Amino acid sequence: MLPVVKYSIKFPSLARKPTEGHVRPLSVRNTALSIRRLKYRLQPLKQHAVFGPRLDMSSQNLLKWLRVSGFDVFAADSKIQKWLRLREKLNIDMMVETDQIPKIFRSGYPGGLCGFDREGSAVFYE
Repeated sequence: MLPVVKYSIKFPSLARKPTEGHVRPLSVRNTALSIRRLKYRLQPLKQHAVFGPRLDMSSQNLLKWLRVSGFDVFAADSKIQKWLRLREKLNIDMMVETDQIPKIFRSGYPGGLCGFDREGSAVFYE
């Protein structure tokens, strides 16, 4: 009789291991709940005289901020507020409205401002 030989082969796991910076997808219910929580946290900011008109409260925009923050509502709120303060500090809205682009941008970009897209962002041509 021949001896029975047992082989033990270990196959690598096919399951995807989360890497650093990887955000696991949330369910639709949890995503909607996170968006509502962020909207609730931003309500006082919406009433602000300076920041209110600039704040886009659409679900798509808030979802973008949540994804960047790893679906942490507090971090997303903090990032939105920092972004609005930066816009105010650099006076970006006035530059776009009055077409007063600094000279360094004009020399670096030989094109010009040709208008605005559907979301209100400036569109430059080369």
